[in-house]
Amino acid sequence: MNKLYEKAKEKLSLLDNMYDVIRIIDPINKNIINISNDEITKHKEKCYDMINKGEICDNCISMRVDIEKDTFVKLEYISNKIMLIVATPINIRGEMYVVEIIKDISSQNNKIASINYNFDEKFKTIIENMNEKIITDDLTGAYNRNYIEGRLPVDINNSIINEYLLSVIMIEIHDFENVNEEYGYKIGVEILKDLSELVNQLVLQNSYWIGRYSNNKFIVVLNNIDRKESDNILADIRDLLEDISFEFDDKIIKLKVSFGIYCSKNEIVHIKNILKELEKSIYEEKQKTLDKKTNKEEKLSILNYRIQELRNVLNEMCISLDDKAEYEQTLKISQELDELIVEYMKNVI
Repeated sequence: MNKLYEKAKEKLSLLDNMYDVIRIIDPINKNIINISNDEITKHKEKCYDMINKGEICDNCISMRVDIEKDTFVKLEYISNKIMLIVATPINIRGEMYVVEIIKDISSQNNKIASINYNFDEKFKTIIENMNEKIITDDLTGAYNRNYIEGRLPVDINNSIINEYLLSVIMIEIHDFENVNEEYGYKIGVEILKDLSELVNQLVLQNSYWIGRYSNNKFIVVLNNIDRKESDNILADIRDLLEDISFEFDDKIIKLKVSFGIYCSKNEIVHIKNILKELEKSIYEEKQKTLDKKTNKEEKLSILNYRIQELRNVLNEMCISLDDKAEYEQTLKISQELDELIVEYMKNVI
């Protein structure tokens, strides 16, 4: 433990007297070790308890540090004070930790905070909105890629510690670039917004969240849910979005979507492997759809060929119709032709 402290002090020696608290954080588990006045105290509380949230911070800079191996800064409004938090990575015996330097910059005696701020609810709202903007997708209002990459590993870890299951659903819009090219970027944005809102309303619960993973992909994370429940939610999303149409002015735009699902197996899995499994699941679903389409086209081709063949036979028989036997045979072929036409039309529709 002393080595941990000395390592942190060495890294931050140039910042003496410029901080109120130094603490070391395990970014995945959110456990903390406080370092203040040359004393080290291990706390049972989580790092976010200091902010009085009782839950993981949406804008968790310790996870951003862990992912990008860089230094990040944010402001938090804590107990009527504005706290500056600087987070930086530190490697100890091959393990990655995060050092956080915390400074109260609302003090009137603080040289950094020379402006006389009015610390009221408005300022608190400004800080909260700023932190929310960092983890929100500008176009859809869903969580963005930064949030997904920072939150999903924590959710996976928590599901193992607390022994509950977790599922992740990926939604992919087919040929979305073509939609933007044909109907324009603004309509493309509106489609993304509407689709995100539809899914969000369907899965909106405290333990569920949706994020925009890429241009045409969304991620839905379902915490504390078994496979049957997650399959039911996936079925509801599928029913909601499959062959969905959006109407803008006089334009009706029909979308095709594919879905992938991952269910946890009570083991630590890297987020990259989960995303690979989801991509694979979507690819396999697309292939099945393509195979069905191909089989349908082949079936229609065979039916069409048989219909034309029977029509030619009937035309020849009608020309040389001599006796009752040939007449009955003609009726039989005509009936078969009618049945094939009905089957053809069912497959076309």
